[in-house]
Amino acid sequence: MALLLQDDTLGREISAKNKRQADVLWKILMAMRLVIPGYVIYAIYLYWTMPPSAYLLTGH
Repeated sequence: MALLLQDDTLGREISAKNKRQADVLWKILMAMRLVIPGYVIYAIYLYWTMPPSAYLLTGH
């Protein structure tokens, strides 16, 4: 079953407050494109460089 949606925003102006909120959300999403892969690379780096005795002694 196909669900057809109609665009009901035609002819409407977006308020300045909503534009600001959308802009902030967009900036957060774009920042996450860099932050998440960076964090994953950092976690891999820590795992790769941590000596085996460090996590064997702590029980992790």
